[in-house]
Amino acid sequence: MVADDMPKSELGSYGAAGDLTPRLDALARDAVRFDAAHSPSPLCTPARYSLLTGRHAGCAFAPSTRRVRQLSLNGTMRELPELANIEFNVNLPALATKPAHATVAQLLAQHGIPSGLVGKWHLGYPPSTVNSSERTFVQSARMPRQWNAVKPLVLREYKSLQAHVRAAGFAFVERLYVNNLYPEQHVLPAEMLRHNVEWIAEGASKFVESHRGAPYFLYVGWTLPHNPDVGESIDADVRYTPGGMWAVNRSLVRAQRDAIKRRTAGLPDTPRMGHAHYSLALAWLDAGVGLVLDALERNALVAFTADHHSYDKRHCYTHGSQVPLIVRWPEHVPPRAAAVAALASHLDLLPTILDAANVPPSLRALAGGAAVPPLPGASLAPLLLGGQDSLHAHLFCEIGQSRAVFTERARLLYAPQIKPLAKGGSTDTRNNYQAHRHHPAYWRPLQLYDLRADADEQVNLANDSARAPLLAEMRALLRGRMEGDACA
Repeated sequence: MVADDMPKSELGSYGAAGDLTPRLDALARDAVRFDAAHSPSPLCTPARYSLLTGRHAGCAFAPSTRRVRQLSLNGTMRELPELANIEFNVNLPALATKPAHATVAQLLAQHGIPSGLVGKWHLGYPPSTVNSSERTFVQSARMPRQWNAVKPLVLREYKSLQAHVRAAGFAFVERLYVNNLYPEQHVLPAEMLRHNVEWIAEGASKFVESHRGAPYFLYVGWTLPHNPDVGESIDADVRYTPGGMWAVNRSLVRAQRDAIKRRTAGLPDTPRMGHAHYSLALAWLDAGVGLVLDALERNALVAFTADHHSYDKRHCYTHGSQVPLIVRWPEHVPPRAAAVAALASHLDLLPTILDAANVPPSLRALAGGAAVPPLPGASLAPLLLGGQDSLHAHLFCEIGQSRAVFTERARLLYAPQIKPLAKGGSTDTRNNYQAHRHHPAYWRPLQLYDLRADADEQVNLANDSARAPLLAEMRALLRGRMEGDACA
């Protein structure tokens, strides 16, 4: 299960005050909690590419042939290849036929294990089935009075999107949010662009029920706590979904939502992330997680995480990449009160799933026998079972035109192409999630931070002569990551 834009600090199990996430906190008490888990690409689309393929998002791009004059890792100005701009530009089904981009669903299918996907996708979509005038007609429809007039267009587009996602190997694709809930990303009446947690949860429950007693894989992509405003969604007609009007017991769902509103009423709250009442977003998400947990077999392997942090997203600072990660497997993994301190990555989840499914590296192939290149991550099994204290000496991050390498002790960022518009660059601070306000050295092409003394990365040590050995060590690690072929 993957939350959308969620820091670990929002969960009671990670120290949050209050009682907004009781189901997730109960899950954590019965599981192993990771304190240093990271997304390798802290932005919705590339993060999800990594979650589903087990590979760095840069693998989705051909090597750049353009050369620009920029600061090298050695501190000199040279003509160097332009760093690929890793953003929302990954269309996974178009890549998934190649072994280097095989998804978890495709790999498990070769061993008779079916996969399902419900909720948010955000990994590309096909050409629209409607023209501009039809789209305008649908988006301006008054609901529910004009539903029958726009229903054929809405459902035609939705079925096209389902087929697109199935091309990535998922046999079951229901309750689909193709992207964020923005008008340009859905063919849907404006009034229906709402979160619907219960709709997602019911789809997950149906998949589980239809596969009960046999192995399966289910990916649940929640749309919260990302915007739009949760209050407008929780008060909307419960039938509104991207797949049309949900045939559901409206009184039952309304009662569930009203209970969540009563539980959060009067709590101290501040507007955040497009929500007038952010606590309501957390509580509604948690309730949805609970509905899915109730549907699962007790012995199911469950992992909960987020695509990335909400603070410093789209950047390789620690607060951009760090995510919650909770893993429960009652029959195999004993719960642990203390969080695991070792570095872990989203890239480790696919090897862990294949490990749990008894699919060794030698059998990881697509239909027809095309061998899948080695995965860069590692199974979390040694950490889950307590057999060892660490898995990675360092991790690599890439997003936008920034790259970073980090250990438990230090983080080195390399962003030679990031320059403000006013100085001839291409960086528009309106689109950088305000990271330049969080870090005094944001515009510096090379940044080194001591994470033990400076967890918020406020003091750039790249020019500190006393840290020259550490800088040299981190530069060597970063150069190795950038020059190595991790996408063979």
